[in-house]
Amino acid sequence: MYMYIYSHTQVLMTYYDSITVSCEAGSEPIGAQCTECAVGSYKESAGVDACVTCPDGQITDMTGSTSASDCKGG
Repeated sequence: MYMYIYSHTQVLMTYYDSITVSCEAGSEPIGAQCTECAVGSYKESAGVDACVTCPDGQITDMTGSTSASDCKGG
């Protein structure tokens, strides 16, 4: 019985790892969930793409930025 549960868990984990999640602007797919873009990055449109890092020397004020214009500094 223990081996069956272990095998089932592994199959389930593999299934979730293969799911492609479409996330709103300002967030990116991490595994099977959407996570806000970190400080210093942004994502302008919905989709499966990762957040984009601000140009060198620039940073966003908060997580979840949705525009390159949110990158400040330099």
